[in-house]
Amino acid sequence: MLQRTTDPEEQINLLCDISKASLPGSPTRSLAYSIKAMKLASQHDNKNGLALAYNRMGIAYHVSGNMREASRYLYKSLDLRERIGDSVGMSSSYNNVAIILNQSGDPESAIKLYNKSIRISAALGDTADIARTYHNLGELYLKLKKYEDALYFAKKSIALKELIKAENTLFNTLNITGTIYRLKGDWKKAIPYHQHALKIAAKTGSGLDDALSLNNLVLAYIDGKNYAEALPLAQRSLKIASDLNALSEINQAATNLNVLYTKIGDFKKAHTYLVMHLQYKDSIQNSAINAEMHQLQLAYEKTHAEKENLLLKAERNLKDEQLERNKVIQIFIIVLLLTALVAAFVFFRGKQRLHLVNRLLLENSNTLSSQKEALTKQATLLQVQKQELERLHAVKDRLFSVIAHDLKGPLASLQGLLKLAAMGAVPEAKFKSFMSTLATSQQNALWLLDNLLVWAKSQMQGFSFVAVESSLYDLAQENIILLQPQAQQKGISLVNTISEDTIVLVDTETVKLIFRNLISNAIKFCKSGESVTLAAQQQGEMLLVSVKDTGIGIKKEVLAKLFSNTNYSSNGTANEKGSGLGLTLCKEFVQQNGGTIWVESEAGIGSTFYFTLPLTLTHEAIALEAVAAELI
Repeated sequence: MLQRTTDPEEQINLLCDISKASLPGSPTRSLAYSIKAMKLASQHDNKNGLALAYNRMGIAYHVSGNMREASRYLYKSLDLRERIGDSVGMSSSYNNVAIILNQSGDPESAIKLYNKSIRISAALGDTADIARTYHNLGELYLKLKKYEDALYFAKKSIALKELIKAENTLFNTLNITGTIYRLKGDWKKAIPYHQHALKIAAKTGSGLDDALSLNNLVLAYIDGKNYAEALPLAQRSLKIASDLNALSEINQAATNLNVLYTKIGDFKKAHTYLVMHLQYKDSIQNSAINAEMHQLQLAYEKTHAEKENLLLKAERNLKDEQLERNKVIQIFIIVLLLTALVAAFVFFRGKQRLHLVNRLLLENSNTLSSQKEALTKQATLLQVQKQELERLHAVKDRLFSVIAHDLKGPLASLQGLLKLAAMGAVPEAKFKSFMSTLATSQQNALWLLDNLLVWAKSQMQGFSFVAVESSLYDLAQENIILLQPQAQQKGISLVNTISEDTIVLVDTETVKLIFRNLISNAIKFCKSGESVTLAAQQQGEMLLVSVKDTGIGIKKEVLAKLFSNTNYSSNGTANEKGSGLGLTLCKEFVQQNGGTIWVESEAGIGSTFYFTLPLTLTHEAIALEAVAAELI
């Protein structure tokens, strides 16, 4: 039907209808159609269509879990509808924005918008919209734990939806009502509501609604301790939610499965679903982090605008003062001309007055130059501050990204292992192996945290590199001793062939971190019986250092990603996980020490990481030089 019409307005409405129909099964597809509608409405300056498209985009982002973009487009829709006086659209937008306000912790503002929506819907006789608002008020009071108020509005919504036969929206209210009963402690009354909702979801073919109803039904069965009934429903919900990539429902299904397997004593599967729950919980929380970062960005832009306004004001003041000075100069010139014409006989006194005026003009000119110079310095200072703000803002973004994606994963796994140990779910025969795995996981998390803190410190002001003469052998050997337990656990030998009299001029802490990351990385990609060898040889005034392993090597397409700012990482031979931050730190600290770093590798044969460092005299050379000085 979309291809049959050439009317832009009809095409926009059809695209929005398709977006709405696609939402339960595929939020991504729904968003794609709403974006098409937005572009078409913008192209034809169709404000009603644009407001409708914004609204559909906001809803699609909301279902996908992207609260930042959902809030942005729902507010844009409301603002446009208020400006063009679209009463029907305003009622819908009030409802949608109120949902966002309620979820962000402002229920009072949400209730005001719901009441506005009800007044408009009542005036228009729109029963369906009133029923939707009652449903939203039920959700709001449920969040506030005012269960009687929540039940009152939910049942009013059900009555209206059954009256107008709105099964497509009745589904949500049935689920909310069941949840209210369950949280009140009456799980038996909750089950019929969730089962009714499940039947509607099956009839409409909505996978998302199916997963939501199944999760709610599982929670009711868990409260009733009916674990055998709940387990297959939870597994079915997880499969449906995973196929749709619905983060909230995947997270809830994983939580339910963790509880169920814990209850029935299968702690291995319980741990698997606990880790899944923590990972998806982090993904959902990242949306909140993005929203917070968006607020920081807005604050930065506001500060940036204020500084630009200050620069404009300074320039305007400068121009005003210049005009005033010009006016004064004009007055003086007029006075001089009149004086010359009227009082020629007092030429001498006129000449004196001319000298006086010139002196005043010179003083005014000097004052103006001083003020202009001060304003120029102020503008330069503001520009420097702006650049520093932008740099710190970029550091903050990258720091949040590394914390959110690289540090939380190992800690989540460590938390799962500790929880199993605390529950006594580990057999005594496997306890020693389990504790070894736990120690390795904890050590990896600490090294990752150490890398992260060193990198963050290096990005801030005040971090300095202090180059001193140091034994490269000692720096390498210190890290070999540190990593020896990790190597022994995998059956890998560490060999240090660096000469003990090799002296380099470096910052010792950063070089130790370079060794630790490269040796740990080599162990990660070696198998039992293989080796990691450290070597060094002089190349002019520099020392070429190598960390060579006989491991699995690196593919050509992966080599280009190393030492980049993308934090690329892959699992080791024992499925060890990394953050990708280590090689970035190595590159940065090698360069700070005056050297360069690169890698040579062949898949299946092994890898060699090379880096150069400034070389100082050996102990023997220093001794010979001292003897020569005494002879002279």
